[in-house]
Amino acid sequence: MDLLSPIIALNAIAGPIAVILVIANRLFAEYEDVTVDVNDGEEKFVVEGGTTLLEALKEHELDIRAACGGQGSCGYCKVKVKQGGGPVLPTEEPILTREELVNGTRLSCQVRAREDMEIEIPDYLNTVREIVENELYDPSLRWKFNIAAKGGVLKEEGVESEVGEDEEAKLRDIIEEYGKGPGSLLPILQEINTTFNYLPEPVLNRASEILEVPISHLYKLANFYNSFNLEPRGEHTITACLGTACHVKGGESIIQNFEDRLGIERGKTTEDGLFTLKGARCLGTCGLAPVVMVDDEVHGEVTPGEVTDIIESYKRERVNE
Repeated sequence: MDLLSPIIALNAIAGPIAVILVIANRLFAEYEDVTVDVNDGEEKFVVEGGTTLLEALKEHELDIRAACGGQGSCGYCKVKVKQGGGPVLPTEEPILTREELVNGTRLSCQVRAREDMEIEIPDYLNTVREIVENELYDPSLRWKFNIAAKGGVLKEEGVESEVGEDEEAKLRDIIEEYGKGPGSLLPILQEINTTFNYLPEPVLNRASEILEVPISHLYKLANFYNSFNLEPRGEHTITACLGTACHVKGGESIIQNFEDRLGIERGKTTEDGLFTLKGARCLGTCGLAPVVMVDDEVHGEVTPGEVTDIIESYKRERVNE
C-alpha cells in the first residue's frame, strides 16, 4: 500500500492540472488566422487559429478521412507537414513510424493551426498500405460503408471500384468458386493474383464490395504474404531473401546488386517487362544462404559477382525462345 501511495497522489494532482490546462487553452489562448498551403499551392486557404487541421481540410472539401472520429487511433488522416504544426504530440507517436517522424508525417486530427502551414496530402491508398504494412491500426475500428443509391451495392466512400465487364465476370467466377466465408479470402486473393498476374486496385476494391470486407483487410493480407503482387509482374520474378541467415551473409548487398544491374528498386518491374525484383522475409532455405529465387528456381550461396550471370542467363532464354 505504501508503494502505491505516491502514484495515487501524483494521479490526484495530475488530473486536475490537465483539466485546468485544457480550459486555459480554450479560454485564454489567442490564435491568429492561419494560412494553409496544400500540395505546393494546389489549394490555399485561411482558417481560424486553433482549428484542427482535419477540420480545416474537411471544411474546404479536401479528401481526408478519420475512421476513429478524431481520437488519434486509426492514422487514416495522415498528412506530411512541411512547415508549421508544432511538435509531435504523445497521442500521435504510437501511430507514426520512425521514418514518418523524420519526414514530418502527422495526424491531421491532432495538429492545431497555430501558424502558417505547408502540407502535402498523400495518396489515400498508399496511406492505407503503409498503415497495414507497419501494423499501425486499431483492429477494433470498423470502416464505414454506404449503400449506393443504385442496386444497394456496398461501397466504401471515395474509393474507385469500377471494373470492366470482363474483369467483373472473372472476379465473380472466382468468388463463386470459393464462396464468401472468412476462410475463402486467401484462396480468392491467390486466384485473383494468378488470373490478373497481380492484384489490380479496382479489382480489389470491387472484391471488398462483393465480399463485404474492408479494403484495409484485403491489403493487410496482400502485404503480408510474399506471393501477392500489387503491381504487374515481369516474366520472371527475382526474390532475394532478407531473412536473418541471408542478411548475415550479405543478403542486403545481393539485392542492392540486383537493383543496380536491373535499374529498378525492389518491388518494381523492368521497362522491358522481363524482371520483377522482390525481397522476402525468409525463403526457408537458410542452409544455402544467401539465397535468391527466380520464379521457382533456387540459387544458393549467391555472391555479388554472380548477380549479373543470373540476369544474363534469363535474358538469353528470352532470345532463344
